[in-house]
Amino acid sequence: MNLKKGQELEVQIESLNIKGQGIGFLELDGQKYNIAVNRSYPGDKVLVSLRKIKKNFLEAQLLEIIEPSKDRVEPQNSYALISGSTPLECLSYEKQLFYKQNEVQRILNNLDLNPQINPIIGMENPYFYRNKMQYSFGVTPDVFEFCLGMHHFKYKFKIVPATDCKLCDPICSPLVDFTLEYFKNSDLKPHDFRDGTGDLRNLTIRTAKNTEDKMLILEVQRPEDMDQYQDYFQKVSQKFPELTSIYLHTTFQRKGHKTHIKLHHISGKEFLTEKLNIKEKQYTFEILPQAFFQPNPSQAEVIYELVQDSAKDSNIIYDLFCGTGTIGIVLANKAQRVYGVEIEPQSIQAAINNAGLNQIQNIQFLEGDVYKVLKKTKLPNPDLVVVDPPRSGLTDKALYLISDLQPKNLIYVSCNIKTFAQNAIALKEKGYTLESVTPVDQFPHTRHLEIVSKFTLQK
Repeated sequence: MNLKKGQELEVQIESLNIKGQGIGFLELDGQKYNIAVNRSYPGDKVLVSLRKIKKNFLEAQLLEIIEPSKDRVEPQNSYALISGSTPLECLSYEKQLFYKQNEVQRILNNLDLNPQINPIIGMENPYFYRNKMQYSFGVTPDVFEFCLGMHHFKYKFKIVPATDCKLCDPICSPLVDFTLEYFKNSDLKPHDFRDGTGDLRNLTIRTAKNTEDKMLILEVQRPEDMDQYQDYFQKVSQKFPELTSIYLHTTFQRKGHKTHIKLHHISGKEFLTEKLNIKEKQYTFEILPQAFFQPNPSQAEVIYELVQDSAKDSNIIYDLFCGTGTIGIVLANKAQRVYGVEIEPQSIQAAINNAGLNQIQNIQFLEGDVYKVLKKTKLPNPDLVVVDPPRSGLTDKALYLISDLQPKNLIYVSCNIKTFAQNAIALKEKGYTLESVTPVDQFPHTRHLEIVSKFTLQK
């Protein structure tokens, strides 16, 4: 039987893959195929249309749910089925945790790493957890109406309205509604990345869980036209007096030229203040508009407690690529001295400020490229190194650096199980044993999770 794009098939979904797609299995004329279907879950019987055909793998579009899985639930967010942001939202939260745990075990055990894998730590309430949401201006995929929301999972340049989002602070939905109505009645248009036309790019809302701080950032094209946004800022401040900080983010971007980005502080404080409670101690952090901070404060407290538990009392701790210094500050009571290294000047200044806010005396932050700083600065050798890299994982250069430092223990916080596993293999070759892994569901209803792991150098 020759398979063709657009061909319709009935498929029984049996598992989930790392992308959050349902996986079914077909056998046609003696040939076995795995078939991946977006927005389907184990237990579903579905009608699909083939989109991609490879040697042993098929990808298909969901047309109809013939028999739903008993684990299906109604989504809380109306855009869940047409936005790619929450692919697991129609699956019960208990089963989300089950499949995420299984995926961690499958990947690590298949690579013969065999650490102690602790049970995944989920949330008591897996909604209203995000402290940062970025909404894009654009047009809807059907009638091309002016819109402010999330990107469509299928059409990159189309936007899905997201006015009743239940993943973030309750202020987000009315702020999005107000902003959309205001600019729909103006002469300004959404920015089109394909031809460079239009002014309005994004609306970012940042909030603090344990304080009342809320920040609005409007991102626009063409910075020379700043004055035309003053009326919006005045009216949004009047409508939402709970906003403690407002910024205008201007981007000047032309093909073949360097992109110029600038932040303009409009009103209120220049930062958010967040407080985290970790092992009966409260820490205070100032968060600048573009600074990274864990997107789920409740689970951030869990992650940092796990990091503390994994860190034996050490003389010297290195917090490499430390950002705004959060992990180093939390670990300061575990060491005689902590050194944080970061290349971004704003992040280093924020880290220094945060250490002062928390009255941490035994920590020093060094600005510059991690490799160059450690090469030219005479620091005592570390007992413990902590890393929390981006989704792409540690580079080969970073892995060699850890190998040269040879700390007895390494704590690795990861947001990508796939790149983490690749790094774990490389660390194993350099003499490190992966002792333990604890998955943390920092991103309910998505395919992502966080991992806190501990490696030990074998003598």
